[in-house]
Amino acid sequence: ARFSLAPCVARPRRSAVAMGLHQDVAAAATPQKGGGGETFGNSKGGPDAIEREAKRPRLADVDSEADLLKALLSALDRARDVSSTGREMLKRMARGCLGTPARRRHDTQVQVAAMLREVLEGVAGDLRSAADASKARAADAAAGEVLRREELQTKKEAAATHQRNMKALQADWARDNLALENARNRLDAAKAERERLDGEWLMAGERRTALASGMEAHVEPLLTGIDDDVAREVSAKEVENLAVRAKLERSLLDAFTVAARKHPRLREQFDSLIFGQVRAGFKQHSLELEALANSPPEGAQERAVAIDTAQAGLKAARVQMAVTAKALRAAEFAIWEAEGILDGAGDALEEAAAIVDAAGGATEEDTRSLDDFLGGAMAAFEVLEGREDEVREHGAVSGVADVPTPVRAAQGP
Repeated sequence: ARFSLAPCVARPRRSAVAMGLHQDVAAAATPQKGGGGETFGNSKGGPDAIEREAKRPRLADVDSEADLLKALLSALDRARDVSSTGREMLKRMARGCLGTPARRRHDTQVQVAAMLREVLEGVAGDLRSAADASKARAADAAAGEVLRREELQTKKEAAATHQRNMKALQADWARDNLALENARNRLDAAKAERERLDGEWLMAGERRTALASGMEAHVEPLLTGIDDDVAREVSAKEVENLAVRAKLERSLLDAFTVAARKHPRLREQFDSLIFGQVRAGFKQHSLELEALANSPPEGAQERAVAIDTAQAGLKAARVQMAVTAKALRAAEFAIWEAEGILDGAGDALEEAAAIVDAAGGATEEDTRSLDDFLGGAMAAFEVLEGREDEVREHGAVSGVADVPTPVRAAQGP
């Protein structure tokens, strides 16, 4: 049968059993010497039996019943569901009850022993629950550490992927930069080739247009006469430049230089002849330029296409370079972000490892507390509650006397 302390120590109203317990406190505190009677509350069965038997060897270091009682009574302080009054009552009754051999205990003492067992088993249950909870927390912490370790590995792999991507983009950037440089070189080479072979032809039309404009703006006014000395000087220099580009004879150019600067009223017939020859030279040069403009060199079209192709290639190379540079910058930011995430994952793993260590320590402490209780107070109760002999100390009967513990029993009298 199971007994509860609740009626006698936790509630204001007391049951008949509780009233009887309080009335028999004095009797329970004194060993009974007469009669036999049946023994109750002495069962060794239940889920803790094997565990209690395994813990019994810890009593090998206990030499007296006083030590056993001390271990048992101190354990009662750990009973959370017993009031301080009930706890003190049990302590007082335990001395007389457990000091009496099992076969000589009266009913009240049997009930006290049963109540002590219930309280101690409750303490054991609390300790076991605490140990189980600590083990569960340790398992959760270990699972959390495994998860954090897996996350760290995932972050490492992600960071490594970003690094590989960065190296690939750096190689792409170097390739595209070289392609851009080659595109510039091809365009420059195509332009140089066309300038060398098609330059005169390409400039013929522009030079003819410039010659016609110069003749209209400066040659004709000089022929008709310019009274202003400054304006006449400006026009003379412009015509001289046109003559150089037209490759007129040097002697004609020298003669024109003198004639062009004379005031119109001071000119002679020779000066008019010089102006006529210069005009004729310019017209002849204009015809030559026209003929040249209308006669494209061989391969001119191909060289024009080559320039267009080179320009398109340069444009495409610039676009590709911009795309690669943008991707490279994005990869750099991704690496910085991945490194920050990796650092955070490392910190999380360290924190998880610390939690595992703490949980392991708590589990060891709770397990040790349970083992100490089962091998100490609970085993002491089993010895005291189940003994059948009349114990004596130095030849006198005593309720707190030497107990034949496993070691002492082995040693003999």
